[in-house]
Amino acid sequence: MAADMLVAYYSKGCDSAELFNGREAKKAEDFDIHLNRHNVIRLDIQRFLETERDLTTFIADIEFKVIMELKAEFSQCKNIEIDGKLKTALDQIFFQTGNGFLFIIDEWDCVFRLARNHEKTQREYLDFLRGLFKGAEYVEPAYMTGILPIKKYGDHSAINIFKPGL
Repeated sequence: MAADMLVAYYSKGCDSAELFNGREAKKAEDFDIHLNRHNVIRLDIQRFLETERDLTTFIADIEFKVIMELKAEFSQCKNIEIDGKLKTALDQIFFQTGNGFLFIIDEWDCVFRLARNHEKTQREYLDFLRGLFKGAEYVEPAYMTGILPIKKYGDHSAINIFKPGL
């Protein structure tokens, strides 16, 4: 629910001003600054990783599905799918349009719950997230929900570019 509310607030694809009528958030002085003004990529990791059999394919599935949506939404952009990597597609869109993306990742940590004995899968997932976010010009704010803190896993520094949320 929290992720859906963030999408409703930030996404250009929504006209959600009325949803916030009578709510405390609307009373905030800076409420209108970000209302429906961002390209939002919302991922529910649990939808890609429903069972243990998805452990070897979920990252590729995420990249494929998001790239397909990006190609449809940004059809004017060329070279979006050079290497099948989401970060490359986002770089290309940003380079050609100047448009960044706000990320909302729900259940970011389900990989660590479902694949608790699969260190390789955990490492690949952290590499994917780090590659997607760290130093990327296209990243606007990113929100990640889950019950596990973002921290060091094994010899990985994980993704240490985030500030803890409220």
